Amino acid sequence: MSELSQLEDIRKQRAYGKRFSPSLEADFRDTQRRRHRLGRVVTFVIQALCIGGAPWYGSQLFAPQAWLRPWLMLGDSALALLLLVTAFATYRRHDVRQTQIFQATSVIAVAWGALFLRYLSFHGLLDWPPEIISVLILSTVVFGGFSWIRMAVGAIFSFGLASAMELYFNGVNQASALTVFSLSFMGLIAAFAVYVHEMLSRVAWVNLRYADALARTDPLTGLSTRAEFNRVFNSRLAQARRDRRRVAVLLLDIDHFKIVNDSYGHLFGDVVLHDVGKLIRQDFARRPLDLRVRFGGEEVAILWYDIDERLVHVLAERLLESIRALVLVDPTTGKAVPVTASIGLTWLQPRDGITPVAVLKKADELLYQAKRKGRDRVVVQPYYDDIDDTERASSDEAYERELARFGHA
Repeated sequence: MSELSQLEDIRKQRAYGKRFSPSLEADFRDTQRRRHRLGRVVTFVIQALCIGGAPWYGSQLFAPQAWLRPWLMLGDSALALLLLVTAFATYRRHDVRQTQIFQATSVIAVAWGALFLRYLSFHGLLDWPPEIISVLILSTVVFGGFSWIRMAVGAIFSFGLASAMELYFNGVNQASALTVFSLSFMGLIAAFAVYVHEMLSRVAWVNLRYADALARTDPLTGLSTRAEFNRVFNSRLAQARRDRRRVAVLLLDIDHFKIVNDSYGHLFGDVVLHDVGKLIRQDFARRPLDLRVRFGGEEVAILWYDIDERLVHVLAERLLESIRALVLVDPTTGKAVPVTASIGLTWLQPRDGITPVAVLKKADELLYQAKRKGRDRVVVQPYYDDIDDTERASSDEAYERELARFGHA
């Protein structure tokens, strides 16, 4: 299913609360990390400053016993250092997995540290009010932009444990009941707030992504638009030049498409374009760096990235065979309507000075050769006339691997 179709289904079913497909979910989480990067950095830095400075101002505010102060200073310094490292990793956008480990460790350490100090306060070792637990947890919930399920579970657990300690150590009385009520209320607010925050983010992200996909995707064929091709094609050739990868560029034209429209109607012509586009998307250009574009009315352009030159002709022939095999029925008579296509195909390893226009011109010339030779065929030539044997050489084993990568082995 194309990205546009997935987004349309999400919008139609209002399935914003469900996990998206793996690729969309990964993109959404990456967007969240970028959107909340500054908020996370500021939160971790403020927490680090407050916790790291506690040994200097905490003796007056929290009145810890003298023997406990060195241990609190050691713990505060270690936690502050962890928070600063986490803030630095978040700001510098280090390895995502490593940064997530730092962030999760910091959030858990802050929550457990606050609960542990509350535990010490029940034993008369210092004065640590429960409101500080709420401040520390809510600051992470509100400004972190983390996954709502994890944060909601963590917040409810933390506030629940704080409430349980209150009742256990202070007993059931008016003061402890009021504290438990406040903690429970804050826990529910934290869980609901992080849920609403993520749902609003998901709705906004889906709508923006849908608008972007709509601009990049032809709604009839599901292929990319010509504007998207113009935007990406040059960068793809430049990438192939840097990476020393071969690319193949194909132009396909559905044979006698005007006659199809005139004979069977434009709606039937739309069905032809839709089925050809679906065939190309699902079977012939589905790798991440491949391009598949509705180039004109009934023309399609494909760029295969990093491909064995011996494979391009095989794939083009199989594409023509698959188009011939499409089951297309005239809605009026019920008779099968044969559809064929012509293909011009060139391949190259991009060099300095090669322009996208020149490559497309070569493929277009080969397409017109295919038409002049009777249509329903492919004409393929290398872009260069001076391809040497070392560029052509590749083992049979490598060739089979290439076939498997395209899903046609």
